[in-house]
Amino acid sequence: MAQDAAGTYLLVMIEERPWGGDPKQAVQLNEKLTLYLSYALDGQLVRDHPETRGRAIVIQLSCSEAPHGEAVDLLARAAQAVSRYGLEFRVRVLPPK
Repeated sequence: MAQDAAGTYLLVMIEERPWGGDPKQAVQLNEKLTLYLSYALDGQLVRDHPETRGRAIVIQLSCSEAPHGEAVDLLARAAQAVSRYGLEFRVRVLPPK
């Protein structure tokens, strides 16, 4: 978890694999997103970090390369799913190491 300059709390997922390189990638990302979403919605986040009560929460996927191909559709569906619960989903491409 992190906090940005605007005071928004970020639940950060990291994806270092190249897009499309692992056939299990979409399933694993979906499972991880479900866990992060549950953490934010079931009250566990507020129990662990009371300062997040009433604050904006964003689930952020930090990845090593810009999404392309099927990943673009996958992440668009993820953003739609997250928004239904009043949260935001962001993708941030990390600078090369």
